Amino acid sequence: MASFTSPSTRASGYKVTAANWNELVNDLIFLGSGTASAGRPSVMATSTSTASLTQNTWIGAIAFDGADEWDTASMHDPSTNNSRLTCPTDGAGLYEVAAELYADAHNQFEAVHIMVRKNSAGSSTGGTFVSQSTEPFSTNGVVPTGIQIQTLVRLAVGDYVEVFVLSEASGEALIGTTIPHRFGMIWQTA
Repeated sequence: MASFTSPSTRASGYKVTAANWNELVNDLIFLGSGTASAGRPSVMATSTSTASLTQNTWIGAIAFDGADEWDTASMHDPSTNNSRLTCPTDGAGLYEVAAELYADAHNQFEAVHIMVRKNSAGSSTGGTFVSQSTEPFSTNGVVPTGIQIQTLVRLAVGDYVEVFVLSEASGEALIGTTIPHRFGMIWQTA
């Protein structure tokens, strides 16, 4: 993980007082800041891509080729292997992973699924299954279907995660031009 040099260290039993409270608060803010080279590794990749969904077929890994909202530890490359969020060289540990994909509306309550896999090399059956979530399609023509997942996964240096989607409806599509898709992760603990 990124080196941590800002805060002061204290002996066991150190008492927090009103006089040193601001120092403690500033140290905690630094730890969780998401600032490059400070705090914990995190990334939020984006995509404005559209993609047709083939009924009952996993598609992906979803490409996140837009500008990253942030990337504190070179965990995503929008050009090369852009479907992957990768554990950095000094960031092995437990990560929280979240993804938001958007599809068009549908005229029936059929399901759409989102899946996260580890080290899958772009294959919906490769690597290790991490988590899956299911949402119904929106039947309101003015409301896109939001597909979301949030999970925890333990990653070693160089491990990566990817996102896949499956529609039980026919003729649907991901609509990133309407609402950008987002895929992110943040280090939680060793």
